[in-house]
Amino acid sequence: MALAHDLLEQAQHLARREPKRPRQASLRRAVSSAYYALFHLLASEVARRLSPREPAGLQAQMQRALEHGEMKAVCKAWASGQLSGGAARILATSPLPQLVQV
Repeated sequence: MALAHDLLEQAQHLARREPKRPRQASLRRAVSSAYYALFHLLASEVARRLSPREPAGLQAQMQRALEHGEMKAVCKAWASGQLSGGAARILATSPLPQLVQV
């Protein structure tokens, strides 16, 4: 979660860097940093919930194995109630409305 926090802090810094006339580059990097903050926050939470603490380093490996495209597809299917297979068994609960909005 430390990486997600640092990325979000960086996004806020970039977004506020030029208050009167922000450069497109600063705004685009701010959005990108915010996106990666969310991705890393979700990935760390998935790893924390789905992998055991032992052996050491397994959660970190799982977090690194997650891919953007696959996570997006699972999230879309989960939010729409069309999730099937192994992911459906793991994510058996309904998503929170706030998570669907994200």
